[in-house]
Amino acid sequence: MNGAARRTRWTDDWLDLYNYAAAIGDEEWRLSILHQLEAGETLREQELLEQRRDQLRHDLEEISRQMEDIYHRLREEESGSMRSSLWNAAWQLKKERARLASLLRAGELGPLREHGHQAG
Repeated sequence: MNGAARRTRWTDDWLDLYNYAAAIGDEEWRLSILHQLEAGETLREQELLEQRRDQLRHDLEEISRQMEDIYHRLREEESGSMRSSLWNAAWQLKKERARLASLLRAGELGPLREHGHQAG
């Protein structure tokens, strides 16, 4: 059973208990179960936030690798138009790296781009 299936099963089990507590009129138990459900939701949100942070770190590392490759190619490239293209790609990656680093520092981890970064 994967993580999503376990979370769904966990929620379903607690909701069954919640409904049973309501059906038998045990208000204290019902509120206790409600608290457990809310705590579980908070935990899931924290897990998603950590996954987003990990994705940002991974993306930053990938950008650094791409930039290192571009700089190595720049040292070897003699063609002016190719050098210009490589500098443009490096500049775009540098801007994206700054954006991602800012998100990571600020903790503003909304939806992330799914398809990595383009080098120009």
